[in-house]
Amino acid sequence: MVIVGRESFPIPVVVVKEIVGKQPVFVASTPVFDIASQGETVEAAVAELKEAVELFLEEPGVPVQVRCDAVFTSTTNVDLPTRSSHIPGCPASVSA
Repeated sequence: MVIVGRESFPIPVVVVKEIVGKQPVFVASTPVFDIASQGETVEAAVAELKEAVELFLEEPGVPVQVRCDAVFTSTTNVDLPTRSSHIPGCPASVSA
């Protein structure tokens, strides 16, 4: 296959903040291609993910199956046990 141009295609991205040691790390992933990357900021993580997806798609011989019709997002409420400590990064009304 010869790449003759580029076409922009929106994909869903999930970004999760994790703490590694004492430093925050942002992990960006896309369920469309099952690829993830990380960065020191949300923007950096998304930029790294974009580069990783583009490199993946340029790999010769890799069959590309885009399944955006199978990606759904939703939210739900869960009941957490009430304890005295606060969960870092969560609203003050949520306790662990």
